[in-house]
Amino acid sequence: MIKIFLSWPHGDHSETKEKILRLIRQSLTDIGVEEKNVFMPDAETAGEEVLRNLRDSDLAIFLITPYYGSLSKGGSTADCPADTLISDIHCQLNSAVKAGKPRLTFYLKINDGVLEAINKWKNEGLGIDAIKSRALRQFSGLTDKDLEHYYQVAGTALSFINGELQQELHPADESGAVKGFEIKGPEDIGVILENIALEVLRIYERLAEENPEANLPNLAMTHNNLGAYYRATGNFAGAAKSYREALAIHSHLAEQDEDAYLPAVAMTQNNLGIINLNQGHFAQADQALLEARKIYTQLADKHPDTYLPALATTHYNLGIFYRNTGKLEDAETTFQATQQIYKKLAEQSPEVYLPALARTHNTLGVFYRDTGNPEEAEGAYYEALMIYQQLSGQNPGDFLPALAGTINNLAVLYGETGKFNEAVKSFQTALQLFEKLADANPEVYLPVLAGTRVNLGNFYCDAGKFAEAKKTYREAIIIYGGLADKEPAKYLPYVNKVKEIRKRLMENRQ
Repeated sequence: MIKIFLSWPHGDHSETKEKILRLIRQSLTDIGVEEKNVFMPDAETAGEEVLRNLRDSDLAIFLITPYYGSLSKGGSTADCPADTLISDIHCQLNSAVKAGKPRLTFYLKINDGVLEAINKWKNEGLGIDAIKSRALRQFSGLTDKDLEHYYQVAGTALSFINGELQQELHPADESGAVKGFEIKGPEDIGVILENIALEVLRIYERLAEENPEANLPNLAMTHNNLGAYYRATGNFAGAAKSYREALAIHSHLAEQDEDAYLPAVAMTQNNLGIINLNQGHFAQADQALLEARKIYTQLADKHPDTYLPALATTHYNLGIFYRNTGKLEDAETTFQATQQIYKKLAEQSPEVYLPALARTHNTLGVFYRDTGNPEEAEGAYYEALMIYQQLSGQNPGDFLPALAGTINNLAVLYGETGKFNEAVKSFQTALQLFEKLADANPEVYLPVLAGTRVNLGNFYCDAGKFAEAKKTYREAIIIYGGLADKEPAKYLPYVNKVKEIRKRLMENRQ
């Protein structure tokens, strides 16, 4: 396992920097770097310990902000004395540069423009009191301590802010690239995670050449983790490439030690199948998912407690694939097989597998409804409903949304099959739950609440209950209207659509 040296200006604990630090550490965890292999010095860490861990690290990561404005030509760039307390990120970075240590620096641009403005005012001859007064009016969130520091470092910090030191701190590699990345806040986590993962990948590639037995598994896992990142960010082509790299390594390792690496082959085949499905490469998706199911079936026969959950997941993914590609008989058979596995698992560990069993029942309900089997759909929805009622009673925060969604599905099904009383009762129950959820989290559930009211309005309209339909549509329009006030581009189309439905309803009644 590689070792990471992670340094940041610990003297400034702003909220943004704390978030960025957490994101960096989470990014390392996501690509398989354990917490115990990450060293981060603080103000009390002895210089000798800092330098020892820096020398022993495989990758040094630095987070630098304008607060450390003295990072400039002529600033603190001497070697770090081994017999002193180290609280200076400049010395650490300079030591990494001199040692040729693989490194990444993330330039966090906070309080954008403050130092430039202060430097301009200083050049105009203003004193510190006048500069403070102007800065407080122009920039929000500044403290007296911030302003005093910025006043002192404004001149030297500008060269850092404008990027003039990037070449000095990060000498260009053969391609001319400079390994420094500007980030503005937590929204740039993708820049952080991808570049850390790519740098770790390069390190493992080098280590695997030197000692393949020890490092090929880590290289494969990093490829797999990078694929997961690309998949989460919608870069399916990048994900597919990473998964193929991981699969090639895992397959090679499995030839030498099947018991140790065959599970990794199955996992990667499953991941590759999902990505191929996302890309519309159906033949490749079918091949990969079938291969994953074949391996997990083999493994589950020998070790059911360990591999039945993975087999169930692969069955479920295959069911989704078959449903989406029109292979309805295969989809039904595969979903039913998934259901049976989760039933068995839930009997042994209900707290772990009941949610997956409920989800599978609900998916089967949607499948049966879409394929014109309302009785089977009702039975599947009801099974899901029973489980979600139990789970939401124990943990409403996690399972109340699923319960409300299942009741809404039942309500729509009842409406389609002419069960008026059951439909009205289910719609009203779903609305009550979504109202409760919207009170706690309006951003997420107000749109769902409005959509459920539209569904109910459609049902009333189909049942000839025009007064009720008119009232329900109006309630949906009010909710969508409130959302459109904040996000017009997103929600005005919904407002107009429901208004048009309501208008046609009134015209047809005349």
